[in-house]
Amino acid sequence: PNVRRLPRLARHVIGVALQDAAGGNPACYRTAETWWKTREDFEADMASEEWQTIADDGFMPMVAGLEIVVYEVETEWTPEDDS
Repeated sequence: PNVRRLPRLARHVIGVALQDAAGGNPACYRTAETWWKTREDFEADMASEEWQTIADDGFMPMVAGLEIVVYEVETEWTPEDDS
């Protein structure tokens, strides 16, 4: 995908929904996460020529229900943190 051409991108995850918590049909069937190491890296990529290419390629507008939400990690825990 074009998103992997972003120069400062640290991680790109694509998920496919299997079912909702009750075992039924999920409200959406795919998800994607993009990660950057810093807010500055994110902002630089959003202002980049590579991002403009992504915006212009037609994929985002054709995805039904596309919603982009920007999060900042507040807390992250792993089992290794307890050792």
